[in-house]
Amino acid sequence: GKDTGQLAGAGAKKAEGTAVEKDGTLAIPVADAGLAYVFADATANAGSVKIESKNPQSLGHDIAIEGNGVNQKGETVTAGGTSEFTADLKPGEYTFFCSVPGHREGGMVGKLTVK
Repeated sequence: GKDTGQLAGAGAKKAEGTAVEKDGTLAIPVADAGLAYVFADATANAGSVKIESKNPQSLGHDIAIEGNGVNQKGETVTAGGTSEFTADLKPGEYTFFCSVPGHREGGMVGKLTVK
């Protein structure tokens, strides 16, 4: 039979491209399946940025960032929910990731460059 469990789609889609902050909001959605975001990396302007990640999966995910003295995350959400928070970002390099145990290691991680 076909595996239809929650991890059946793990690795189903690899993150590609760059999420770009628009009007103070940086959207980094979760992929439709697997341990992946839609985008592999992201860029934003310095200042107050709302970081959000819509999750279409039944498996819980969140969005978190760390680097340059910032360590923040949104709540874990499922089935169309949006994990979000606002951070004051300085120019430099950050890492965005899913803080659910095992997900970052599974590939839900990328680089955020702030200008």
